Amino acid sequence: MSSFEHIYNLAKAHHEQSLQIPPLDTTQEEQALSLYLLKDGVVIDCITDLTLTPAGKLAMKGNMPAALWLWKNFNANLGLIYYGAILGNQFQSIQEAWDSLCALENNALYRPSIILAFAQMGQEEEISAYFPKTNSNHALDELKAAIIGAAYGNHPKILTYLLDLPHKQLLTLPVAIQAAACGGHIQLVHQLLNPLKSGAQEDFLMRLYQQAISGFIKGDQTELLQEALKSWGKTELGKSSVFAAVECSRYSLAFELAQQQNCVTEFYIALGKEGIEQLQETFLNAETSIAYLWLTLAQKIDDPEQFIQWLSFARNTDTLTKICDCIRTTAQAKVTLPKIVAQLERIETETQAIVQLKSHFLLETKQALFIHRYQNPLMLLLQCDYSGKEGFIQYIKGSPKIINPFNSWQLADLFEKVQENKPRNDLIAELEVYLKKHNGLRLNFLSSSHYERCQSFLKQVLKEQTKEHLNVLVIHQYKLFKDGDAGKKIATKAHEKPVKNKEIRDEYYLSLEKFVNQLTKEEKEFALNENTEYQEGIQYSK
Repeated sequence: MSSFEHIYNLAKAHHEQSLQIPPLDTTQEEQALSLYLLKDGVVIDCITDLTLTPAGKLAMKGNMPAALWLWKNFNANLGLIYYGAILGNQFQSIQEAWDSLCALENNALYRPSIILAFAQMGQEEEISAYFPKTNSNHALDELKAAIIGAAYGNHPKILTYLLDLPHKQLLTLPVAIQAAACGGHIQLVHQLLNPLKSGAQEDFLMRLYQQAISGFIKGDQTELLQEALKSWGKTELGKSSVFAAVECSRYSLAFELAQQQNCVTEFYIALGKEGIEQLQETFLNAETSIAYLWLTLAQKIDDPEQFIQWLSFARNTDTLTKICDCIRTTAQAKVTLPKIVAQLERIETETQAIVQLKSHFLLETKQALFIHRYQNPLMLLLQCDYSGKEGFIQYIKGSPKIINPFNSWQLADLFEKVQENKPRNDLIAELEVYLKKHNGLRLNFLSSSHYERCQSFLKQVLKEQTKEHLNVLVIHQYKLFKDGDAGKKIATKAHEKPVKNKEIRDEYYLSLEKFVNQLTKEEKEFALNENTEYQEGIQYSK
């Protein structure tokens, strides 16, 4: 299920619950949506079609209470709610609300969405009623909105009128062509392009072609895209198509186009521009040369704080090490990223801390960034429960020094994750100390330790993404010391093999024992009864 569908369904369910007699409890949906919005890459106003959001679709279907619930509680874009209402011929039902909004100074923020919808529907009278009568500061935005709507809705008469208004074609024609392509109106695209093929400057004409390519991709007009690339036959358009596909999160299409157009390098550059999570998915975790990496970084703004934000979406510290090492060893990085290079040590240290918070406490990136920025909340969470969950929430909301981006559900989730994963954090920290202590000694044949076992085990711990799976993993490892012959006789991972020197009960063993002793009776029973690969070959001693 897409983010769009998930948000739409939760809001719809919330409204349906509230309509029951007596009304049913709706907190489950509110909590679920609050936690879903914490996930990387999820936003309340995810877009489908031209510019339809979940709240906008609810309004289009006549479900204004659910749409406005998303606005009031999750800051959904109000203008795009009005946009959806107009597409669904629901605008009369919210006319009073719009008229009230017009009395506010910020109503101009929503006017482009209103005009866009009326133009898309081909409603000339309504466009005239809401179109600016004077050349205001927002006039160009509103003109562009009308042009996009008319082109996407395939209304040539309205579009011609709008394009003839006294504004530079340089500003208005590209958006018209992109919107027409997005709507799949190939005749309208040619109608706009053909008069310019002989007289326009080459760079401007190329820009128009690129906008058409982008529109085809945004509107999922794959056949028209392939026809255009074939008939227009320009190398630059192949590269543009790759960037456009990545920007629209069409990664499979982007890679297909990159191979087809022989511009794989541009594919990696485009991924880097979008974000590190996309880069990881298709590049950093693949067996590919890291030589392309500096190209992706060169496209980023040379701002250390923004770079830290970008890097923080990494899933593990190995990714960060690869990137920072690449910057250090690439001479061209000093030219393209001078500020980053100058502060690389600080950037790496801070980002390592953020990614470790994510890994140790199973936090989302937004949560880790928050508690890294404000160390005090983390200290309160680690040292004590601060009068419980409610006390923590009140502290965050009441502190004048903290800019709080979370609602109560999201703060409660942060509290619960840190409290629940304290044993995980302690275990990881103790294993890291053990490895550091025994790193030099492991080459001494007189020294005995569980270094290789611990090293392998820690890697597996960091991969586990639930408390339950971690409990199973640790109990299995602990039980191997009780029966040294248990375990996989033929295993590729050191921690899965039988324990040869089980009589050595050093800090590694003690860390496992400490973790197991903190588990409740129910947690131990659940972990022991789980039928997982970790328990294969184990003979439990009663």
